[in-house]
Amino acid sequence: MEAPAPPPAAVPPAPQLRTPGSASGPEAAKQVRDSLDRAHKALNSVNFQRLTNPQKGQYNNAKLMLQLAEDQFKASNFDLARENADKANRIATELQGR
Repeated sequence: MEAPAPPPAAVPPAPQLRTPGSASGPEAAKQVRDSLDRAHKALNSVNFQRLTNPQKGQYNNAKLMLQLAEDQFKASNFDLARENADKANRIATELQGR
């Protein structure tokens, strides 16, 4: 009579794959929140009434990017949230100088 085979060893869960340098955790959330706040501040300092029509289009695109970044932040997608917040901030900064 053969001895019963031992139960298979427990396999640890696979680690979550992240690209090098990708953000996670509370520190990442704080960094992204700071990026979002900077973008909001820059966009709010733009005088919309003085913009040309093409610049108003850029302003509206920046607002949409910032809203998308906020949604991504809420979904803990910090890399995309930071990327979109930074894009909105760049556009707003360019519009401030015009």
